[in-house]
Amino acid sequence: ANAFIHDIMTRLTIKYAIALLAMTASVLFAGAQAPTTLFPYPTVPDSRTTLTERADYFVTHFWDRANIKQSFSTLAKLNTAFGDWAELMPYCTADTVHAAIDKYIAAVVKTGGDNTLEMGKIAQNWFACDTAQYSSEELYLPFCRAVAENKKVPSAERARFRAELKILENSSVGKRVADFRFTTPDGEQKNLYGEVAPSIILFFNDPDCMDCIMAKTRFSADFHVNSLIDKGLLKIISIYPGEATAEWREQAARYPQNWTVGACDGIDEYFDLEEMPAIYYLTSRHRVKAKNIIVDNLLHAIQLLDDQQAATQPANPESATE
Repeated sequence: ANAFIHDIMTRLTIKYAIALLAMTASVLFAGAQAPTTLFPYPTVPDSRTTLTERADYFVTHFWDRANIKQSFSTLAKLNTAFGDWAELMPYCTADTVHAAIDKYIAAVVKTGGDNTLEMGKIAQNWFACDTAQYSSEELYLPFCRAVAENKKVPSAERARFRAELKILENSSVGKRVADFRFTTPDGEQKNLYGEVAPSIILFFNDPDCMDCIMAKTRFSADFHVNSLIDKGLLKIISIYPGEATAEWREQAARYPQNWTVGACDGIDEYFDLEEMPAIYYLTSRHRVKAKNIIVDNLLHAIQLLDDQQAATQPANPESATE
């Protein structure tokens, strides 16, 4: 399955998925349409028989009969229409969705900066806010970029979207995070790219944050975490998003000795750190494999990894070949 579709579908409960499928069937197969929609939705040809084929057609041609410029005069209905469009995206191919988004953005940008800004806010509502129904950074990214790069958007709003775009481009799943320099408790300067291991946990935390303290305690006490660190298969890089003050150095001295610990002021320009702790799972090439991970889930995954690694070890280590 495409990564972005998986990202969306994993956020749907079974109950909601069933309800959504029922709605989708009524739209795609029966052609049902409420009379209060902002514009006539596309009628899918009978020649499109599978759910994916029909969803692809619907999403591709969704805005064909819309007056794009006029649609922004009724933002409430436009928001609903955008949601109806997004609702079918999980059933489409990735190429179809990206092409449809690019086509819609291009049409909106032609109508001016104010509409481009409103489009960005609507997309944020459906794809990127805390209550987003179809949370997906990959789908939100082109909308965010369109606002951030449009000089007709008011400067203050454009700056806000530029800051968000910088974070998305640096720390979205699949992206290689930017290298950054941090200060260790003993004053040494290190770089992220200098910290190498097959798997890396980038653990942003504040020593005064209770949730951060609990996460730190669980990581430091976990047998499988320490097992993988000892084998050189895992590295935990703990970063405090602030200055390396004397107070922080004193607190950081109590962190596990087998971790890499540092402070980096301004790191929140590159990572979403609104909620702490913020946990990123990186590959050996410092690409984001997962983010905003629940500690329980991460520890379970680490246990499976450690168990799998142990099961593949030869019974007699001396018989192992390089």
